[in-house]
Formats: sequence, structure tokens, C-alpha cells
Amino acid sequence: MRSLQWSVCRELWQNRSILIGPLAAGFILIASFVIGTIAAPERVAGLLTMAAETRHDAVARPYGFAAAMVALGALLVSVFYCLGALQGERVDRSILFWKSLPVSDTTTVLSKACIPLVVLPLLVLTVTLGVQAVMLLASTLAMIATGTDPAVLWRELPLLEMPIALLYGIGVMTVIQAPLYAWLLMVSAWARRRAALWAFLPLLGIGAAEQMVFGRHPRFRDLIEYLIMGPFARAFAVDPTRAAPPPVIDRIALLDPAAVFGGLGVWIGLGLTAAFLFIAIRLRLDREPA
Repeated sequence: MRSLQWSVCRELWQNRSILIGPLAAGFILIASFVIGTIAAPERVAGLLTMAAETRHDAVARPYGFAAAMVALGALLVSVFYCLGALQGERVDRSILFWKSLPVSDTTTVLSKACIPLVVLPLLVLTVTLGVQAVMLLASTLAMIATGTDPAVLWRELPLLEMPIALLYGIGVMTVIQAPLYAWLLMVSAWARRRAALWAFLPLLGIGAAEQMVFGRHPRFRDLIEYLIMGPFARAFAVDPTRAAPPPVIDRIALLDPAAVFGGLGVWIGLGLTAAFLFIAIRLRLDREPA
């Protein structure tokens, strides 16, 4: 465990750009929200005059949007990191140095997997909570400036339940995306050049081939969509027939972990994650500089 911890720290020291995606998304969100609030402070107060059945969603939707944008930034960073994590050390020949250290290939690969599966989800949680705190502060000051009681705003937001719902959502997304990150690490360990092409071209090819064979019912695409988004769609107790916009998920009562982990799809995904990581470890064991 100590070697794994130091290996994760080494990844962060070597790839400081890992932090840029979520932090950049958070900075843009804060700047946009604060500027918009300063330009039109009465807009926040106007949301509280809406009908009771739509007021909560209107007030809470920007906070959910902020969480989604930070998570999207982390997803993009994770994809690009995984694609170059094991190929890059062969291209710059640093693999010769790292293999000379008393650190196993298993520890090295697992430390790289910890970046998208542990480090970035925790960063998303931290950045999102910070962004939402600043948004709440800006909204409170805007309401005070317009002569409105800010307690009305605070009552519309379940402040104690929002972090729990956020943590649950991030955890579910990490579990669902784990096979993708493990697949990218495996391809990065195997490919000598253009890991992105080798990672996505086979999936696109299988999808296109089945589209031609099955027409409007490509089973491979349905399987991928089920494994990736199926558990997340069932992770919350919301009405699937509800028209757009989607509901705001910020209450504990909406969480439904049994629907996620009680299904077969998420366990198939975790099994694929373990298999891809095992293959990546074996590939790194035999790989030489590119």
C-alpha cells in the first residue's frame, strides 16, 4: 500500500495537468455565475416568485449543472490521461528507469488506474462543493442587495442532503465509467502508436458493422449503452416518463442504490474492469520502449 500511495503521488507530480480540467471548469462556472448575478441580481429573487411546483427545480438547477460540468471536465482529463499513461513511458523511454526501481508492474498499473477512479472523483467532489458554495454566497448577497430575505433561498435548497446526493452520483458514475478507463489503460499498454485510434476504432467498427447487419437494432450498441448508462439511469428514483427538462436530483429520497448494484450490468462492467487491468499489467511486464 505504501508503494501504491507513493506511485499515485508520483503520477500527480508528473502529470500536474490532471488537475486542470475540473479546476478550469470550476473557475469558468464561478466567473460566469458571479458575473451574471452582478449584472442581474433581481433574477435570483425572481426565481422565488415562481409557482411552488417549479420553484425548487428552477432554484436548484444551476447547482446540478455546475456538478455536471465539473464531472465532464474530469471525464475528458481521465480519457486523455489513460490513453497516454502506459504508452507515454515507452515513447520517452522512461519505462527503463521505472522498471529499475523496486516497484512492481501491478503497483504501477494500479496507481495509474487510481487517477481516474479515485483521485479525480475526489477532486470533482471538492471542486463542485466549492463552486456551489460560491454560487450560494453570490445568490445570498444578490438577494440582500435587492431587499429580499435570503432565508427563502436557503429553504429551497436541501443543503445537508445535496453533498450526499453529489457523493452518491459521483460514485455511481465512477463505477459505470470504470470499464472505459480500464480499456483505455489496456490499449495504452499495448499500442505502440496512436492509442486513441486503437481504443475507439474497434468499437466504432463493430457498431457500424452491426448497423449494416441489424439495421435499426444494433445489439452491440444497445449492450454498450446498457452497460454504460443503464445503471446510472436506474440509480435515482425519478419518473422515467417525465418530459424535459430532467428533474434536479439533490435529495436523499431520490437515491436508489439497490437498483444500481442489484442489477447484472454493473457487475459485468466491474468484471471487465478487472480483466482489462490484468491484461494491462501483463502487457507492461513484457513491453519494451517504443
